[in-house]
Amino acid sequence: DSKLCIMGWRVLVRASILCALLALCACGDDDRLKAAAASNERTKGDNAFKIGQLKVALEHYSKAIEMNPKDHQSYYKRASAYMIDRKYDAAIRDLNKALEIEPSFTQALAKRGRVFAGEGRFDDARKDFHALLAKKGGNDPDAIGHLQKIDQAANALNHARNFKNQGAWDAAKQHYDQALEVAPDSLEILMERAEVRWQLRDTDGVLLDTGLALKVRGTHIPALHLRGMTYYLADDFELAQRHFREGLRTDPDNKECKAIYRRIKGMLNLLKSADEELKTRKFDEAIADYTKASQMDPAHRLFNARMYLGVCRCRVKMRKDYRAAVADCSKYMETLQEGEGNKEDRIEAFVQRAEAHLFGEDFEEAVRDYERAHHLSGDQQHVNEGLENAKKRLKMSKRKDYYKILDISPGCDERTIRKAYKRLALKWHPDKHQSEADKEAAEKKFREVAEAHEILTDPEKRARFDNGEDVEAPPQQHNPFEGFNFGGGGHHTFHFG
Repeated sequence: DSKLCIMGWRVLVRASILCALLALCACGDDDRLKAAAASNERTKGDNAFKIGQLKVALEHYSKAIEMNPKDHQSYYKRASAYMIDRKYDAAIRDLNKALEIEPSFTQALAKRGRVFAGEGRFDDARKDFHALLAKKGGNDPDAIGHLQKIDQAANALNHARNFKNQGAWDAAKQHYDQALEVAPDSLEILMERAEVRWQLRDTDGVLLDTGLALKVRGTHIPALHLRGMTYYLADDFELAQRHFREGLRTDPDNKECKAIYRRIKGMLNLLKSADEELKTRKFDEAIADYTKASQMDPAHRLFNARMYLGVCRCRVKMRKDYRAAVADCSKYMETLQEGEGNKEDRIEAFVQRAEAHLFGEDFEEAVRDYERAHHLSGDQQHVNEGLENAKKRLKMSKRKDYYKILDISPGCDERTIRKAYKRLALKWHPDKHQSEADKEAAEKKFREVAEAHEILTDPEKRARFDNGEDVEAPPQQHNPFEGFNFGGGGHHTFHFG
């Protein structure tokens, strides 16, 4: 019996060992299956990556890591995809993991060094490339080249910051350019160069740098604010508000974004009210709102110039104070620097000032302003017509103004003309003046009155005169004083034919 027990026990032990070995074999097969499946996912990721399907590639690489978290290659491949997607923090995490699993993985070390350099993390980049050189016995031309470029970029950055602190903006920009050749994705360096370009009034440059910064980090408040301010000063309030709104979406309590957003809203509300009042001919109210809007930010040249133009339009339409209208149109032009402002607004400013000059009967200045508008506009019909009218008025101003002589308005009827003639003929008849000098002056005035009467009571001649054509009064066939009797001669009778 005892022998049988011993034999049974030995059988059980052997069976247990066999089961354990079978279980171990099964586990090994499972690991191999998972590794194969992970490799398959990584291959799918590689294929998607090659044809630019970045999102699909990332999904496959992530599945591969899930299936086999100890495969350093999957982390390395996903890091490469993150770099293309400009997700550098995620790329560095994956490269760190790949090096943790396989410390001798030199490709991951080189790639992480390049990421650090591109982000402007020059000290971290140096460490990686020096470690790479150590692993390769100091013989790696690529690593040596990177270290040289990193040193040059770091040196350029130090100089750039010194020049920036001194206010030497051009020199600072040149050195920032050199640093960014090595660190194109450095948020910090991009923003510093954007600030320098702001000082240089390089609008396009500021927009370029802040745009690149936002590609690195889309919610970066300083980039959103500076980009919004650039659009604001360029008089593009819609785009400015969009960036300030995005900043407030990221940080609702941001004081800078909140203050400028409210100011723009107030300026636009006043502008809208003023434009509506101008349309409805509420000129005094419109002038008040345009003026109030211009006072909300005295330093904003482009916006305030538009407000001065609005005031000018009101004054020209009011036809009360042409000097004030001329001054407001001139203020528009004086506010802007060369090349600033909307072309159509500049044309409009010259046209409005020309109309103000016409109202003030300064015809030469009116012609000059219309010629300026014509030069800008090319061949716009309303400008051409205005120029021709101003030239005609100038020409007319250099000849006798028969309406002015008779002290009547150009649109009056014939009865008004004859009534004015009668009154002035009585006033200037030479027989009513005693001294020779007075008689001579009166005779000249009388002849002008008679000539004006002659022209303006002839429909054909009056039409030609009104059109700016040359009109000569016909030679007198009779004594202009005939028909008046003031005594002294006794042979004239008083009548108006």
